[in-house]
Amino acid sequence: MRDFADRTVYVVGGSSGIGLSIARALSARGAHVVIFARAKDRLDRAREQVAACAVCEPQRFSCMQVDVCNGDEVLRVMAGAVSRFGPPDVLINCAGRARPARFEEMAYEQFDETMKTNLYGAWTAIAALLPHMKERGGYIVNVSSMAGLIGVFGYTDYSASKFAVIGLSE
Repeated sequence: MRDFADRTVYVVGGSSGIGLSIARALSARGAHVVIFARAKDRLDRAREQVAACAVCEPQRFSCMQVDVCNGDEVLRVMAGAVSRFGPPDVLINCAGRARPARFEEMAYEQFDETMKTNLYGAWTAIAALLPHMKERGGYIVNVSSMAGLIGVFGYTDYSASKFAVIGLSE
């Protein structure tokens, strides 16, 4: 896709980092952008940054709070987004977290939360939106990491989750 003018883009994990950069870049190319993340205050600030990159008056911007670790919440919030903004032309799954630790110092809860954020969050967003996207087409972009291709010391959970995102995407 080369022309983003008047296209709707959902960016899951769009309040900071790569997700926010993508949202800003697509706003600057004329897209309507909806960003999703956990922290409402960061979302509001990010939405303002995304809107500041707009190139034409009719562009729309919004943000919706969601914790991608909670599958039911993702399904509910995405259904609400589709009702308000229509299905996305592009879904970008960019929510992620990394908490470095030696394997023997990593609790099961950390591994579980990393998988829920980095892998299950992407899977659930796709599951929620794919039926709507199939009606008119669109693109799904899942952001992974080089750590998903090669193991990195101290990032056992992160590398495993990003390797899984690559497998999901392929």
